[in-house]
Amino acid sequence: MTIKRFFAKNFPEAMKMIKKELGPEAIILSSEQKPTGVEVVAAVEKEEPQPSDNIVTLKREIEQLKEALRRLGAAGYEFNVPEQRRRLLHVLKKNAIKEEFALRLCERCKDINEMIALLTNEIKAEMPEGHQKAVMVVGPTGVGKTTTLMKLVARAIRHGSTVGVICLDSYKIGAVDYLKRFCQVLRLPFRMVNTTEALPEAILALSSRDRVFIDTPGRSPSDRAYLKAMERFFIEFPEVETYLLMSANYDWRFLETTYQHYREFPVSCLGITKIDEVPVKGHIYNILSLYQKPVGFLTNGQRIPHDIVFPDSKELALMCLGVNEVKGGVHEAWA
Repeated sequence: MTIKRFFAKNFPEAMKMIKKELGPEAIILSSEQKPTGVEVVAAVEKEEPQPSDNIVTLKREIEQLKEALRRLGAAGYEFNVPEQRRRLLHVLKKNAIKEEFALRLCERCKDINEMIALLTNEIKAEMPEGHQKAVMVVGPTGVGKTTTLMKLVARAIRHGSTVGVICLDSYKIGAVDYLKRFCQVLRLPFRMVNTTEALPEAILALSSRDRVFIDTPGRSPSDRAYLKAMERFFIEFPEVETYLLMSANYDWRFLETTYQHYREFPVSCLGITKIDEVPVKGHIYNILSLYQKPVGFLTNGQRIPHDIVFPDSKELALMCLGVNEVKGGVHEAWA
């Protein structure tokens, strides 16, 4: 059933609009007189088109074929592809690059040098540098937002900027106290707010500062009330750089779930955290392929202001592939 609300000067005009848009079969669910006219809610029962027998059969056969291919792969069978590309595929999967991405990359490259060039071109590395006064750090629970924010604050100070800090995270008392003490040591103005509605006023109070960094609460990506409140803030206050943090040790299912909830945020760049906690770095490519945003920085430990790096595209490509450039060629694992 399709339900829609109509506004008009009078009821006859509303009925014309309803018939034009929903057709003569539409029914009136409610009507209400407003100061400026009438509000009418109408609905129509529309049959969903059913797929033909041929399409249903084709979909079933595709699923059966996919399952057969999966079983062959699990049984140790390999498809007849050139040896060099098979070797490329093996190493990509060994470095935790998702199989569907690895297959696509192998189809476009003949050797490791082409692979490095391709990933260097695909991966965007860009750290926004003061495009906006306010910087907000967002991400799931436990991703390392507060520690990362402190590192970014220290970097901004080293670059000569005056800085203020706002904390929106009133849920994690220990982290709030930690951040407050950090600001006291560096003699930085600190503001604590409990709602997104209070953020604009707090930012305005720190308007004399070159940069204002905002720490946000760690919430589950399924907390729709929080995410909706944040979306409203971004609409009302778009002058904010937003850094979305993702951990290098997230599994694919969590990444997909998180993407569904954060994709409406106006993300300026991604920060990949905890790269020191994973043995291979191909997950970085998986994250970038999903989010299609530039990488601003990586974090590789808890030390403040250290353990944060700002790689370029080629460094990220080499990291994802698990190779190191050496004089005269590439790492011996790819020789």
